[in-house]
Amino acid sequence: MYPCRTPASNTVALIAGMLLICFCTQIRAEGPEVAGSAEPHAEAGAILFGSQGNLWIINSDGSRLKQVSNFKADDVSFSASWSPDGSKIAYLNYRLLESSPLRSLNIWVMNADGSSVTPLTGDPNRVFEELAWSPDGRKFAVVSQLVELDKNKHQVNYLSKDILIVDADGSGARPLIQFKNPGIYHENVTWSPDGRKIAFLSNSPLDGHDDQKDHGINRNIWVMNADGSHAVPLTRFTGTSVRVWGMEWSPDSRKLAYISSRALDGSDAGGGRFNIWVMNVDGSGGLPLTRFTHARCNIFTWSPDGSRISFSSNAGLDGSDTDNGSVNIWVMKADGSLPVPLTRETEFGLRNDAPGWSPDGAFIAFLSCINSTSAKPRLSPGCNLSIMKADGTGARQLTDENVGAFHWRP
Repeated sequence: MYPCRTPASNTVALIAGMLLICFCTQIRAEGPEVAGSAEPHAEAGAILFGSQGNLWIINSDGSRLKQVSNFKADDVSFSASWSPDGSKIAYLNYRLLESSPLRSLNIWVMNADGSSVTPLTGDPNRVFEELAWSPDGRKFAVVSQLVELDKNKHQVNYLSKDILIVDADGSGARPLIQFKNPGIYHENVTWSPDGRKIAFLSNSPLDGHDDQKDHGINRNIWVMNADGSHAVPLTRFTGTSVRVWGMEWSPDSRKLAYISSRALDGSDAGGGRFNIWVMNVDGSGGLPLTRFTHARCNIFTWSPDGSRISFSSNAGLDGSDTDNGSVNIWVMKADGSLPVPLTRETEFGLRNDAPGWSPDGAFIAFLSCINSTSAKPRLSPGCNLSIMKADGTGARQLTDENVGAFHWRP
């Protein structure tokens, strides 16, 4: 949910709902519990977050901070998420396995208390770059890249990038989308809440063929059935200046929202400011929920009941289309009306970002990149995990600086 460079990509990823473990230096930890303790830690209101290169859990009231992983310095891990029932945590890890001659990203899983750490994959010819639990918790949708080890040249050749389904125990890996062209990539794989469809971003040709040599950087939103059938593009951008990211399903699985630089008139002109757009699941009815030409949106997320959207933006606190100089957390109705700032920073460079609703919709957690210990608030080199009521009141800090990302327990 906060920008970090992922080990398996040369792009900076903004991931809502997934967890990147940034290597940080400090959190508030007064007597943290030990990973793998017999008594389970995770409970309603618990938040999973990354800091100091490890995974931690803290209750939303700030109690029971616990480190639930013990990664080594070179065990780069990211993309951690809760299972839908909150009993397990899955993540990607670079740890060396006996089955592989080199370090490779594989899927790992552990209990919510940090016990029973288990690798689910170990194919030496595959790198796993993203994972998403199915809503029923029985399988993962993953982005995986086929690799080839050239022992003579002492190098790894990266081949095709595929979307696979892997059972929750690591068995039964089967492809949904496969392209032989290594220039085609897929990312932001996301299940619909009803489990019937999977959406993803891809630069693949709109006709579905992979014989084109140069695919550029233009991405479109695609959707397919959960078994991989009927994959179709919902957007059809061809202009090289159009950018898309931050795609998320509405809770009722009827709509997809995303952030894009497409022109506000809906054309393929591109080059505009980043706004939140929404469309029906068949691609129809696309419209912008925000209409900035000077300000911009960073990250958004639907409320659990689908009635509101929280987002971060540098817009003027009066709702005007001006650059406020700082980033705040906002909330608006799902149709884009009545935007209200929940935080009200005005000092240049200050940032509250990456909002995330609690499962009951009563609270919003966010990353606050502000050093409030000095006489005058200033931008902090790291971000702390903070929380407030959904109306913006009662804001409080849960951790000290340097939280990489977070994820509420379902």
